[in-house]
Amino acid sequence: MRNTVIFTLVVLSAGWLGRILDEATGAEGDAGIGQLIWIISPIATATLLRFLGGDGWGDAGWKPRFSGNGGWYAVSLLFYPLVLGIGAAVGLLLDEFVVDGGGSFPIGVFAAAFLVGLIPVLITSIAEEVGWRGYLVPRLETIGVGRWVNHVVVGLIWGAWHIPYVAVFWDFTDESLATLVPRLLVGTVIVAVIYGEIRMATGSVWPAVFMHAAGNTFVGALLADEVLDIVSSTPVVFSPGADGLFVIAATVIGALAVVIAARRSEGTADRVV
Repeated sequence: MRNTVIFTLVVLSAGWLGRILDEATGAEGDAGIGQLIWIISPIATATLLRFLGGDGWGDAGWKPRFSGNGGWYAVSLLFYPLVLGIGAAVGLLLDEFVVDGGGSFPIGVFAAAFLVGLIPVLITSIAEEVGWRGYLVPRLETIGVGRWVNHVVVGLIWGAWHIPYVAVFWDFTDESLATLVPRLLVGTVIVAVIYGEIRMATGSVWPAVFMHAAGNTFVGALLADEVLDIVSSTPVVFSPGADGLFVIAATVIGALAVVIAARRSEGTADRVV
């Protein structure tokens, strides 16, 4: 319990400290040292607590455990591209999005932006997921927190960790934080169910890393120069972030499917034993 509280307080404080530093130094976008502190806070805090706080590495989930988990890896890699791809297509049809510069969707530019962004985003996804699914999920399990409460707690902390930088990364909307942040927290709690269930089913942190990387890289490529612009002044429905109502609805469906599949998998394992 002590280390879980320490982890939570440190990572949440790191975001506000980073934002204050960026504001003080005049850093813009993703160029500030404060944002680096924010990004590495989950992995740095988890690593220090495992080395120095007595937690050890036994439940960190470093082994990929590919055998028997191919389906879970497929879900992790395909969920966000499928949801966000459909959302972008519908948004274009409804004029919520426009192709930057006009014309048809620039597949080549999108693919290039995706490939360029993949490695940096994979690195930042490792920095996050070693903290969220690699540390916080198993720590809460260890202190006896139930499965559903685990998902909710992780989702709320994960969502709250984003708040200092919401204005930076959600720069495509002028919506008030008073209405955006509550939806963001709802969205991160729901998607935490998918991440958490897959983490528990596989015993590995790597599906969460790949899912996180696939989603963030896909969003980055969609919103890259010469790809798509969000023209709605309040893109509540088709926001590509966790706050978008379309993404939230799709995530609810995905979470239900993942939970059912995980329970069936557990039941099969029990019968085999």
